[in-house]
Order: sequence, then structure tokens, then C-alpha cells
Amino acid sequence: KIFQIWLNHASSVPNDKLLVIQFEKWIDSRSYRDSIAKSLKVQNLDIMDNISWHGGGSSFSGRSKVPTCQELNTRWNQVNLPDKFIKRINAEDIKELRKKLGYIA
Repeated sequence: KIFQIWLNHASSVPNDKLLVIQFEKWIDSRSYRDSIAKSLKVQNLDIMDNISWHGGGSSFSGRSKVPTCQELNTRWNQVNLPDKFIKRINAEDIKELRKKLGYIA
């Protein structure tokens, strides 16, 4: 059901009205963050050396330390997905949406 909700949500906006923010690029690139902020007409304060106190900090390190960009980009390795999720993620409808969102060519 969660995949269908995600498909519905991500497909509900026409391509020309869609603002895609890719987590990996957001973490890695100040210029990418600046570009997104500019498109939203806000200033990028770029406070990357703090952990938010909302929700207790990082879901992977709590408030013990600020995760590095590398740690954030590889934290998916810490999650073991069931085979049925992997199969669903690789289904054609998900692949098509991932193309639309710029995650795969």
C-alpha cells in the first residue's frame, strides 16, 4: 500500500510543475541546495553542522554526532529490506516513476 501511496503522490503533479529534490544531491552539493532555495525564493542558510532537535536528531545517530555527508549517503546500507520490497521497487511502474524523478536514465 505504501508504494501505491508514493506512486499516487509522485505522479499527481505534471512534470513542468514538479520540483524534485534528490536527497543524494542535496547532501553532496552546496550549489544544488542554493539552486533549490533560489527556485523557492528563499535563502539557503546551509546549516549542515547541526542536528535538528526535532524528532530527537538523526534517525541513525540520535543527537550523539552530526553525520557526515558520506554517512548520510550510505545509511541505506543499514536497512535490510525484505525480498518482496526489493521485487516491488524493481517493478516497471516504480522504474517509470524513478525515471520521471531523475533517479535512473
